[in-house]
Amino acid sequence: MSISAYENQVAAKNNMKNVFPVRKPTRSDKIDYGKTGVYFITVCTEKKQKILSDVTGNCNLNEGDPQARHMPLQKVVLLPCGKIAEIQLLLLEKRFKNVSVKHYVVMPNHIHIILCIDNSNQNSEPENTTLTAVMCAFKSLTSKMCKKEYGIEKVFQRSFYDHVIRDRDDYEKHARYIYENPMKWFYDDLYVR
Repeated sequence: MSISAYENQVAAKNNMKNVFPVRKPTRSDKIDYGKTGVYFITVCTEKKQKILSDVTGNCNLNEGDPQARHMPLQKVVLLPCGKIAEIQLLLLEKRFKNVSVKHYVVMPNHIHIILCIDNSNQNSEPENTTLTAVMCAFKSLTSKMCKKEYGIEKVFQRSFYDHVIRDRDDYEKHARYIYENPMKWFYDDLYVR
C-alpha cells in the first residue's frame, strides 16, 4: 500500500478529508517490470516545453505529398538540455549492466526510446532492474544537470509512457516510428509551435 493510500485510510477512519489526491497508477499492475523485456518508452517535457532539440529541414509539404520522399530528411539538432538527456540516456548502459538502449530519438519536447532490460543473468546485478528504476535514474540525473547548468526547474512531466514490445514485428514497427519521427514532427500529436 502506498503512503498516500495509507494516510487516506487513516483520514477516513478519523472522519477527515483525504490528505492527498488519489492518483491513477501510471504502470500496469498486470506487467512485471522486473522481468526481462523490451520496452518502447516516451518521456515528455514539462508543459511540452521545446527544450531538448530543434527539428530542421523542409517541413512545408503535406504528409501525403508524393514529392515529400524526394526532399531531404529533417534533422534533429540537440539543444543543451537535449545533449544532457542524450548523454544520460547512453550512460544508462554503464549504470545498469543489464540495460541496453536499442533506438532513440530526442525530439523538441519528448524522447522516444527502445530499451532492453535483461534480468536473465542474476550474477550481473544484485537484484532485478526494473523499468521504473531505470527511467527514474535517467529523468532524475538529466533534470539535476539541466537545473545546475541552465536553471531549468522542471524538465520532465511526471512518469512516462511505456509499451511492452511483444514480438519482432512490434519491435520493427516501433523502431521505424523512432526513425521516422523527425520527418513527421510537424504532424505529431506532441507538436507545439
